[in-house]
Amino acid sequence: MAVKASAEITVRDETDVLSLVPWYALTQSATAPTKPSTTQTSAAVPSPWTTAEPSFDPAGGTRYLYTCIQTRWKDGSCTWDNNVQLSSAYEQAKQAWNKANAAYSATQPIASRTYTGIIGTADNAEEASFYFAKVHPDDYNGTWRVKLRIEVTAPATYQEMIEITISGRVNAFMAYDSVVHRSTAALAIYFINLYRAKQAGITAGKGHALGFGLRASTNPTNATYARTITVDVLEQTNCTVQLLDTAVKYANMDGTGTTNYEGLTELGVANNGQNATNNSNTSYSQQSPVKAGANGVWGYSLIMQAADGRWNSIYTASSWNGTGTGKSRYTGGFVLGRMLYSSGAGQQTSASGTTSTYYRYNTDVTTSTTWDVYPFDMRYSTNCAQTLVAYKPVYLVGTVGSDGLFYLDSTWWTQALPTSANGKVYVYVGESYSTYQVYLASEHTALVYHDGGIKTYQQMLSDEAAKVAGNYIVSTASNDVWIHTEDHGPNANGNATANTYGWRIGSVFELVRAGLSYLKMWVDNSVAKVRVGLETAGHSVFSPDGMEVFTDADTSVAEFGAEGYRVGDESALHQVGDGTSLSFRNGSETVAYVSTDKFYSVNSEVEDAFYIGDYSIRNASDGKLVIGLRR
Repeated sequence: MAVKASAEITVRDETDVLSLVPWYALTQSATAPTKPSTTQTSAAVPSPWTTAEPSFDPAGGTRYLYTCIQTRWKDGSCTWDNNVQLSSAYEQAKQAWNKANAAYSATQPIASRTYTGIIGTADNAEEASFYFAKVHPDDYNGTWRVKLRIEVTAPATYQEMIEITISGRVNAFMAYDSVVHRSTAALAIYFINLYRAKQAGITAGKGHALGFGLRASTNPTNATYARTITVDVLEQTNCTVQLLDTAVKYANMDGTGTTNYEGLTELGVANNGQNATNNSNTSYSQQSPVKAGANGVWGYSLIMQAADGRWNSIYTASSWNGTGTGKSRYTGGFVLGRMLYSSGAGQQTSASGTTSTYYRYNTDVTTSTTWDVYPFDMRYSTNCAQTLVAYKPVYLVGTVGSDGLFYLDSTWWTQALPTSANGKVYVYVGESYSTYQVYLASEHTALVYHDGGIKTYQQMLSDEAAKVAGNYIVSTASNDVWIHTEDHGPNANGNATANTYGWRIGSVFELVRAGLSYLKMWVDNSVAKVRVGLETAGHSVFSPDGMEVFTDADTSVAEFGAEGYRVGDESALHQVGDGTSLSFRNGSETVAYVSTDKFYSVNSEVEDAFYIGDYSIRNASDGKLVIGLRR
């Protein structure tokens, strides 16, 4: 028989890949190191390279992690990638840590001290004043400014917090403003004292002295009520604030007298709420025209600014009822921090911004030296009746929507901050003066419960901005690294729960949603193979010898390797090719196969006809077997 077709097949013996090994070099140089020149897998690892991935350590300073891939072959040789790469994961970790550290640092005081046993020996400026800091101006003729947080923590019935900003120039005091948070009637501190230095005092390093003024306070000389006071330096501009290790009285202060000092200024902080000097360049008694928005502005009420720049009362126009308790909240959005008080009387219904009128923070001044924000009647803005607790902070309660605006809650005021996360935002209004009157503050800080405590809304945003991948958090649990959404991480043991959404990287690479594994890659140490997919469903197994496909944890339906392939479940009918033959098997039994140019069958059944060349063997219509020519 003539040859009808022919072909040549060249068979080559290729060296198989044993493994791909990442190498790492952690250096302080921004210049990439030279890739290793090792040519054998058994050779020593050259410096600075290592096969163990270094962990991220911010304490090590600015460092760079470089990587390259070594391909190891079964014959003991190895080759390298052409380029040494800078690790993008390590750089991302550095950026995330730097952002988080910057956000944390911004919330920390520049300096802090705690002073105990503060009590006077007589009720006067000399015997009841304790100096705790010195202000050293950068330039005696320039304007300096400091901001302090002063907190009385003991006795418990005297607790209060004062945030005060003071500025001055040469030997003169210029201005101050403060907000006092006091929950009881006891006055722990009546003044903040500024002992003003002359040029000679500044030159001699004495500095302007700051002190606690207990004169005229509650029990200024009774040792039973000795104060414990913590001072935090929050800002210092054109000066340096030196906190003393121990607070000292005037008589014991270094350099007292007319040679170094000009005299004493007592800055009043006795009033709960806002205090400021009458020559301070502030807006605490601001009076300005504003445009009313769609809801309108109502007399004696709190008003907030909307996104369009117009102002609305915080309750609906239709529910205005003076001091009654039937008001309904306004459901429109407000800009955080933008709050004023309407001093006009009556139902000023200037809806849709059709009129202009005047609104202001406060209504009058008290003395020639201090402006106090007069209390306003909270009943005109809420349904509080006369239920406020005097000398406590007051907050508006709501949420921040996806548009960034503040939306009031159905019960839109409170005097208590949360002790656990509840998704609410609390906007500081001011300090209560009675069961219905409130001193309106000039700054309306937004607070939230976040990461275990009360933080400002801006602090919370800074924390979130420092987290990797936008709305995702990188955390470590057990030996794994998790990338997950807020409050949807693993449990303390590093295991997924029904509330876990994210990626696990470590012993496995896994996508988890609602605690269920949707994609997983892990090393099966029992067989030295890598599995990809779902452990109890469809997945593939990879090894240096090839690939295997499973439909569940144990059922293998395909296998591919250098020695051949299999398609189908080994326990049922399946196909196998090994380079020399193609066989069909039922379990372990071969039922037919093709080898070289022949087909072999263990058992065959022909239902109608069988053809060989021009001849056939077939069933006749009468049931007889016919051997003859092909029809």
